[in-house]
Amino acid sequence: RRRRRRSAQPCCRQVATRWPPAAATAAAGAGAVGWLLLVGAAVVAGVGEMASNASGAGAGTGAAPTTALERTVGLGLAAVQQAGAHATQAREWESSIAMEELGTLLETLESLVALAQEQPPAQAGGAAAAEAGFAPTTEQAEEIAACLHKMSHLVEEEDRKYNVAIGDTSERVRLLHPVGKMQSMLRDRSKAFDIMSQALSVPHRNRRIPSCVKAAIARYTLTMISFQFQYPLDDEGVFEETRKYAQLDKLLDPTHDKEEELNEFAVRTYCIGLVAMALINEEVCQELMATNYAKNAMQYVSVAILGHTALPEEEQNSERAKGYKHDKDWYLANPVCEDSLNFEGLCCDRLRYCVQIVAQLGEYNETLATILPHKPVQVLMQLLRPGMSRNILLLLEALHLAGVLLGHRKLAIELVDAGIVKAFLKLPRLDTVNEGVAFCLQRLQGVSQAMEMVSASPPAMRAELMKLVCNFISSGN
Repeated sequence: RRRRRRSAQPCCRQVATRWPPAAATAAAGAGAVGWLLLVGAAVVAGVGEMASNASGAGAGTGAAPTTALERTVGLGLAAVQQAGAHATQAREWESSIAMEELGTLLETLESLVALAQEQPPAQAGGAAAAEAGFAPTTEQAEEIAACLHKMSHLVEEEDRKYNVAIGDTSERVRLLHPVGKMQSMLRDRSKAFDIMSQALSVPHRNRRIPSCVKAAIARYTLTMISFQFQYPLDDEGVFEETRKYAQLDKLLDPTHDKEEELNEFAVRTYCIGLVAMALINEEVCQELMATNYAKNAMQYVSVAILGHTALPEEEQNSERAKGYKHDKDWYLANPVCEDSLNFEGLCCDRLRYCVQIVAQLGEYNETLATILPHKPVQVLMQLLRPGMSRNILLLLEALHLAGVLLGHRKLAIELVDAGIVKAFLKLPRLDTVNEGVAFCLQRLQGVSQAMEMVSASPPAMRAELMKLVCNFISSGN
């Protein structure tokens, strides 16, 4: 039986998948204590002068300065709270408008899909009636695709705001916020979507649906999913059709002057994202582990970040290699792509989905061996660079991958030697990011040789790391 190297199931959502539920408090438990003991001992041994300077400064201030400081901090906190309240009100107002717009677009979509329904002849029997279904004209297809993309964009924007402001990965909390309510609305009013997805699962209907509609449906499906292996992914017909388009061994970038090819590229990209979401399901993981899916995903990420030199020498001039048009310079210069409807935005999405696939399947020992030849340490260090961290969604997936690799003794030592702890200290201090870093530190704490290397790092870095771990404990991360 296949063994997973950690017992807890990973949470998997559209944008913040990541660590097991226990990882949210991992640093507050035994892992954090271990970090404080190990790193703290190093600080005491090597940074005694820093501690004495700090205590001397505190002794010279007396009670009055402390009281004044408390008053100043209190005023500052009040100002911050007031500003936060205003920002919250503004977000709620924007979200209410987005909810109304989403409802209007849903009504429009339902009308468009109803018009695109092909009706059987009046005297037709059961067989002919069964042939009737979703068959939009070119004009109807363009309108339906535009409507689906607008709806997807609204939900994606709310999802981004939620992850920056809240970041809680639990479904219960998510449903209390606009993005959760939006996704519930999409799932509750799914009649139009059901008609389209059923048509996609019928071969002769599928061929008649334009690729622009297929791409829009795939993107829309992603926005409907917030947690676990749920509707519509749990529909066997939908998922099987998704698998057909999500082949990672056939990834050639399209030319920019052909809209049809761009739409096909979008279909494949969003279907890869759906497969990444489906990996929360153990059966799906087992199926993909029997293939080269993780290997191909890691190869795509490696070439995208490191360039063609990441490929084996015999493949560097192959047709597959020619398909990768954007190397690491492009990704480092364009870490954030706001628009998923263009080629650049799709490349960013595909990169994130592939990192998510590698992280999810890399939890299995059998799969991890297939990704090691594709330079995962070098790739991860590039993904954690300060410029790349502006893409929060990609950063969260990179942290999940970091936690997977840090669970391996050899890889943990290589990552510490490459400076991963220093990279952690430079990441933005958002709740979702903090959870990821806590997950990584908890994994690293189990590798004694790597911890010894951390303890031997410069005093200033050890002190900063101790401060970070203490903050995790005080905040519950």
